[in-house]
Amino acid sequence: MYQNPPRHDDTLRAQSFVAEPQHAIDHTGGFRTNVSGNGWGVVRPRDARAFRSISETGGEDLDTGALRRGRQRAPGAGNSHGGVERSTCRIATDGGPRFDPAVPPGGYLWWYVDAISDDGQFGLTLIAFVGSVFSPYYAWSGRHDPDNHCALNVALYGRRGARWAMTERPASRVTREADAFNVGSSSVHRDGDAIVIRFDERGAPFPRRVKGEVRVTPEFMTPDVYEIDSACQHSWWPISPRARIEVTCGAPDLSWSGSGYLDMNAGDVPLEETFHSWNWARAHVGDDAAVLYHVTDTAGDRSALAVRFDKSGQPERFQAPHEHRLRRTGWWVDRAVTSDSDAAPRVVETYEDTPFYARSHLHTHLLGHDVDAVHESLALHRFARPSVKFLLPFRMPRLAGKPLV
Repeated sequence: MYQNPPRHDDTLRAQSFVAEPQHAIDHTGGFRTNVSGNGWGVVRPRDARAFRSISETGGEDLDTGALRRGRQRAPGAGNSHGGVERSTCRIATDGGPRFDPAVPPGGYLWWYVDAISDDGQFGLTLIAFVGSVFSPYYAWSGRHDPDNHCALNVALYGRRGARWAMTERPASRVTREADAFNVGSSSVHRDGDAIVIRFDERGAPFPRRVKGEVRVTPEFMTPDVYEIDSACQHSWWPISPRARIEVTCGAPDLSWSGSGYLDMNAGDVPLEETFHSWNWARAHVGDDAAVLYHVTDTAGDRSALAVRFDKSGQPERFQAPHEHRLRRTGWWVDRAVTSDSDAAPRVVETYEDTPFYARSHLHTHLLGHDVDAVHESLALHRFARPSVKFLLPFRMPRLAGKPLV
């Protein structure tokens, strides 16, 4: 059984967000030391007292062209009290993710899945939000009640059966338990070692039905949580950088299998208060997996992480020597990614092209392998503009329920 979650306060105990071992996904053998390098703070939610500040480290400027330049700094730097405990303790690594952690006013929590089919013809992204970070309604409400702004974003890509849906639900249409998260007629739940997402949504702006099931089975899990900002207010857990995905849909009518990825993010403040932009990518590399993260904060300071996970889940930092500026999207969103080849990565397909966000399927070279990667660019300085928030309801409707304020 799962332990009961604590109330949210400044003395949250991280272990109460952890599934007990009999229901845990136990693939963490071999993890006994923190990963070092680049200054990204690694913290262990099982021991809040072990959280420590990571001193700022000087470094070379990262010459990306596509991104604002600034001195490289350590996202883990800062106070080891309060912010670290509040944001990180919502992420439970010992037994897979829990879906019932408390989220503070102004904060957010999301679980993210992406996949590319084995034949390369299809892709998907699924994101379950509490305190939907890109919701104009959450922003307009003053972000006082994260549970009143929940959504399941479903994005299916491919010539046959592209669909997109993201309908926000109020608290009255949401239930969250340790192993299940129900959002309207859709749900995310744990089934043994797997995560199962069932969705029955209606797209926007075109009201086409999106109905199906996705099963995510981790090939391995990682226990490390990374603080990605200097104030330790934003945490990222790459739960399973390598997973198998089974997709069965009735609307549109399709089914496929592929390679996937599962992670989780938590924060105490809105993303745009901390970050100017970021570029992120993940790829399966031989039998391993790799994740690349480049973050620029609102002061223009930059930080980077490149980590390889072997087939047992063991992480190893590396540095990709070449950073390539990709062509801008139709909305002129900058895109950049590192590789270990002089040749520029190729954009196979731009899945999402919005005024502040782009998601792409890339073909690139990493760690000695030609790989297919899922890449995203996020321009939070654009998202912060009132004109952009005004456009979002056309793609992100909200069902009536509890008042926004």
